Amino acid sequence: MNYKHVIVIALIPFLLAMPGCGGGSNEPATDGAGGTDDTDGTDDTDGTDGTDGTDDTDDTDDPVVSTGGFNSPANISPVIANTIAYISPSRKKNSIRLIQSNGSNDKLLWTAPENLLISPRIGTLAWRPDGTELAFDSDHAFGMSYYGRDLYAIAADGNYLRKITNPPEPRYFESYPKGRAKLYSQNFRSGGTNFWAYIEGASTNATWLAASAENWRIPFNDVADFGAGIRQYAVVGYFGYNRRRMCRYDVAGSADIVEGETIEIAQDFDAWDIKFMHCLTVRQPSWNYNGEKILFTRIAGIDNFSDGPSSDNFENYSITMSNSENLSPGNRGAGIGLFKTYENDPTHIKLSPTEDEKLLLVIHHYFADRIYLSSTSDSDMDTLDRLQRIDLGFCHYDAPNYSGVDRCHILDIEWLPDGSGFIISMRVGTGNRFDQQKRTFYRLYKHNLNTGSTNMLLELENEYIGNITISPSAGKIAFERSLRYDGPYDIWIYDIEDDNLHMLVEDASAPAWSPL
Repeated sequence: MNYKHVIVIALIPFLLAMPGCGGGSNEPATDGAGGTDDTDGTDDTDGTDGTDGTDDTDDTDDPVVSTGGFNSPANISPVIANTIAYISPSRKKNSIRLIQSNGSNDKLLWTAPENLLISPRIGTLAWRPDGTELAFDSDHAFGMSYYGRDLYAIAADGNYLRKITNPPEPRYFESYPKGRAKLYSQNFRSGGTNFWAYIEGASTNATWLAASAENWRIPFNDVADFGAGIRQYAVVGYFGYNRRRMCRYDVAGSADIVEGETIEIAQDFDAWDIKFMHCLTVRQPSWNYNGEKILFTRIAGIDNFSDGPSSDNFENYSITMSNSENLSPGNRGAGIGLFKTYENDPTHIKLSPTEDEKLLLVIHHYFADRIYLSSTSDSDMDTLDRLQRIDLGFCHYDAPNYSGVDRCHILDIEWLPDGSGFIISMRVGTGNRFDQQKRTFYRLYKHNLNTGSTNMLLELENEYIGNITISPSAGKIAFERSLRYDGPYDIWIYDIEDDNLHMLVEDASAPAWSPL
């Protein structure tokens, strides 16, 4: 791929047999790379790592705690210094790889297992501060989890995968006593509809075609009993227009599964389209300074586990915090800020690397995105007029009219490693629609929170700069680069001090520089 640069400072067919559907399994086939050799040169084929007290790869005692994969194993070795994790291929986004910042030692860490309901895609990556684990969001368990996209962590050697939201991983269900459940309701949509359904703890999901006004009663015969008093929730879904993933959540649609018994669960609703919303998703994991907590964004059309229904049918954006250890079944984290207004969608939320746990919030606006500074303890986080707005000194969103306004949209934001400021990647469209020539620039800026100064580091005209990551020394920035905003992307490194660029790896996205 050739570059130029200027350096300036519907429904899809449903199958009755699928991984995790109609007798299959939707859990990863291995603990390493989803059916391929792990990074240590061995192939985990029995899926027993962390469940039997032994380690599949070296015949030594396994340090995994006995909580069914809710916590990270003890004594994980940290990642090699100057490692950059990335997602590959840049459009398919189904594998995580590691590479040294000098371009050496490029290797596979993990590949998402197949899912016949959807094509799995990994979202963004974030290293734990001690470099032992990599957090990421992924939808590879779609149809086998309460959410359509969940949050995960994997050890730096690729040998241990755990589920942070809605644990445990299905691979650990075998260790629980089993009960049975029947889910019932009625199809009030016109015509026949291909539905799928899942109950937390079930070893499979179910798919079926329901005619209009047809009652359904779906059996789940192998459901893990997570314990007395723990309610396990059901979700029903289908694929709507343009293959949108639609789900119906109902707090009443749950039960305390009991070993050896059959429990009935009623989805007590009329299944009209308006009752179905976009499936719950999480994205943008961000660890706190010591790795004991993890922040993420939870997005839903309706979220019964935060603060009620959305306004005007727009999506809720809930800033959510969870412990990263000592998790319980069904962990969904705790909402610390809820955004319901369409105009104030938070596109990026990043937790600082410092003990004060400050937050950077990027709020979308038609003219220019806004940046606010808050903290995890701020009760006014979702009341924007009470927050500190960061003035970059340009791209003012509150211009009086449309003409002569630069349109500035932030594509990513990252804290500097010492918390003194941040780097942003930004798309800037200059000129108005009447009498000025329109031009599009992609830029990297550095903002100092102490002085309030903003400096442009890099400018590319008509060349996309997307997700970014910063080296531990803050001297280099790795970023997505492409001739098109929708990829395919390559990852390039910009050296701030030497003021030069070089390509790190082709067909790659979402870089995350290790903290070591």
